Amino acid sequence: MAKLLFFLEAIFVLVVLPLWPGLEGRYGLVGLAALGGALSALDPVRPLASQGLSLAVFALAWSFLGLLVGRILHEVVTQLAQRVPAPLLVLTDGIRRRFGLTPREGEAMQAVLDGLTYRGAAQKLFISPATVKSHVLSVYQKTGTGNKIELLRLVEVENSRIHQKANGPLSRPGSG
Repeated sequence: MAKLLFFLEAIFVLVVLPLWPGLEGRYGLVGLAALGGALSALDPVRPLASQGLSLAVFALAWSFLGLLVGRILHEVVTQLAQRVPAPLLVLTDGIRRRFGLTPREGEAMQAVLDGLTYRGAAQKLFISPATVKSHVLSVYQKTGTGNKIELLRLVEVENSRIHQKANGPLSRPGSG
């Protein structure tokens, strides 16, 4: 009876749990960890039949602990993946005014500078990818740049100027 219980627990942990609706197979290793934890508690001196129930309970406890930890880790990773990082390069108002960019051209270009594809920028701005492309080409024309790399350099120079103005000139160690 105890061997049967242990066998059923192992089947549950290794087969049923990873296929459980909503888990989508993410926690297949949890079953292996539960089985490994149960087997590590195996006492080679006592007969297996007398240890079956305790092993099954141990494996069940390991599986639920693994599911809990796996679920928490999944939630943390999902939340981190959804965070939008701060842009490394910002299309400043100074650049927009100097080159006569429209607000929508600036938004489209900033989305592209942030690393979004035309399709991603279109979804973010609720416009079509063709419109994003049109805005980006217009920005290239107005700024005198021929591609994204040249525009990135232009924006980078402007950002470094702003940074230097905000922080003042760099002082050399020992010159003060």
